[in-house]
Amino acid sequence: SRWLSGMMIFSLNKEKCSCCLKSISLGQKFFECFKCNCIIHEKCFKASKADIIDSNFYCCPCKLTIKERYNPFKILLDDDDHETGDLDPALHKLSQLLDQCELYSTDRFNNDLGDQLKNNGGTLFLNIDGNKSNFDLFVAKYDLLKFKFPIIALAETNISPEESSVYPIAGYKSFYQSTKSGKLKGSGVAIYVHETLNAVINGQVSSVTDNLESLFVTIHNESNPLNIGVIYRPPSGNADLALTELNEIMLSLPKSGVHVMGDFNINLLSKSSTVLEFENNVLGTGFFPLISIATHEKPDCKPSCIDNILSNDLEGTLSSGTLKLGISHHHAVFHINSKLAHQTKPSNNINTQYYDYSNSNVELFLSSVHERLQSLPPKNFTSFCTIYNEELDKAFKLDNPKHSKRTPINNPWITGGIIKSISTKDDLYDSWKQAQKRKKYRLRLCVDTTA
Repeated sequence: SRWLSGMMIFSLNKEKCSCCLKSISLGQKFFECFKCNCIIHEKCFKASKADIIDSNFYCCPCKLTIKERYNPFKILLDDDDHETGDLDPALHKLSQLLDQCELYSTDRFNNDLGDQLKNNGGTLFLNIDGNKSNFDLFVAKYDLLKFKFPIIALAETNISPEESSVYPIAGYKSFYQSTKSGKLKGSGVAIYVHETLNAVINGQVSSVTDNLESLFVTIHNESNPLNIGVIYRPPSGNADLALTELNEIMLSLPKSGVHVMGDFNINLLSKSSTVLEFENNVLGTGFFPLISIATHEKPDCKPSCIDNILSNDLEGTLSSGTLKLGISHHHAVFHINSKLAHQTKPSNNINTQYYDYSNSNVELFLSSVHERLQSLPPKNFTSFCTIYNEELDKAFKLDNPKHSKRTPINNPWITGGIIKSISTKDDLYDSWKQAQKRKKYRLRLCVDTTA
């Protein structure tokens, strides 16, 4: 831990501890806040609720203003004992990427990184916490992005491959992994690949166990193939066995052109032996984590960085971050990479609608068919089909066919009004959260005043 000795500082002149308010005597060990420079006895560290973040000491008030960030490489680069040329240039770039990793709203992403994504490519991952509950909302939120990611991955879909056709994203091909047998919730991973890319499942590294679920696809392009994976580690599994299985997967993958997204359920913002083992496994196989800030934020819980993107292609990586979609307690995580580019051509296909199957027309059809069958019962099946087709055209066929670029799988229900309603809901929810925070703060003040 970082501490200073009172014997080394001659200008303190009986500084007082900000926690116990007692003077700091010569020879006593103490901490100095990296931000406000207040002093706290080493023995008062726990009582003061201070913390050490990124190897720097912060008092309790100041630590609340600091965003925790994962960057174990920063210490190496900041160490005065090392000359700049002594360290691998990849570590410099990785440290810079981790320092620049930020949380984006969809509007800010469009403004700051939209053109970068348009001119390159990238991946987007989200723990969706159930397709049945959240898929439609995800598609609506994703539609707010000006430019699209060529690759999307999801975890905790709770959906088997047999049901995947019910969850399309326009312009993408989907690949779904089987869910864990017997689990109705907390299982299932999927990858969506843009239709301009040629992808096939890599079965050798795709599997489902009690400890780890994985799905990988290989994308064949004009140069070197790309390997894209998604991982989900269920909290109920054995973490040590999961890391062993993950290590085996990483070792069997190519040495470049691999991007692995997932919810690893290992909090990189914590200091634990599991995090250390995770680092050893990932770094030891030539991969680097690209997300450094909290990805999971739940009320009354400490934010954690459990979702990440692991890549062994730092050269092409331009930026990374999290995207606030407000779908589950997880933020989406993304990275933009020059080697994941895709070219999309706008479709000029015009679809013609000849029939209108609205509820009112369905009711009209049922009523007219019933009346006609009652008044003049058909003599045989052929005459029944004739009556049916006549009434079908009468009720549903349009006098003037409609022309549209929409298709049955192009999410025709996502209108501007729905998107506006979703944005309004998000604004109201944010206002409610702020009100709750103010309410808790006022209550805390009342309690402190009473005490």
